[in-house]
Amino acid sequence: SEKKYEIFLINTKEDLKEEDIALIKEFWLNKKIEFGILLDEEGEVAKLYNIGILPTIIFLDKNLVVKRVYPGLISKQQTLMFQYINYLLDCREKESPKKEEKEKNNCEGPCEPPPGY
Repeated sequence: SEKKYEIFLINTKEDLKEEDIALIKEFWLNKKIEFGILLDEEGEVAKLYNIGILPTIIFLDKNLVVKRVYPGLISKQQTLMFQYINYLLDCREKESPKKEEKEKNNCEGPCEPPPGY
């Protein structure tokens, strides 16, 4: 079956703090999600997506169009980001909805987005 999404962690030359790495690992290990890790040594990805603050988390659709941007790891943004990730992951686990429901929710399953989406 075709993958609905792929996850990549892209690092620049700047070092991640140990607590950031632990938080990322804990979240993704609990979700049992596979992801790739890429190194953006020349900063090309950062320039392409106009990233000025590290870390920045960007959600792209299958056409590489930006859907959500979360600059930095401010706790409110971090909470919203994890809500959005959980929403997307919940969508993949639900049964396939009717076409009208799928279009209404912009989702692959019968799920509701978190507040503000």
